[in-house]
Amino acid sequence: MPIFALWQADDKFFIRTADGVVQTPDTQKVIQMAQESTLVLFDLKKLLRHHPEFSAVPLKNCFDAKLAGALCHADGDSDSALDLAKKMALPDPADEGEALLKLYDILKEQAAANKVYNDIELPLSPVMAVTER
Repeated sequence: MPIFALWQADDKFFIRTADGVVQTPDTQKVIQMAQESTLVLFDLKKLLRHHPEFSAVPLKNCFDAKLAGALCHADGDSDSALDLAKKMALPDPADEGEALLKLYDILKEQAAANKVYNDIELPLSPVMAVTER
């Protein structure tokens, strides 16, 4: 399954794939991509709170680096993928997307084995987003 990172800056969405970084204002295109890919992001709940249309993306296709980092590493809460990458002593990423993909590579197996991540936290993200709207 293809993998891409999604982040938002200045009300614009950015996507990082193996081919590089693209800015896109087309949320429907991103949602369509995520239907057939692994979507790596930082704070799924926040994305769903501000952009409820992303609830069309299956949770099984989402990887929330913020949740995985908080559950798999006792390093406190991080404000961004760049912050979490720094706390985990990863080499300096070029941008938020590169940080997300590096975090995914490191955290995916730990998160897959973490029942709290898979059975509680990730499934609760859409519910919490709705209640916090």
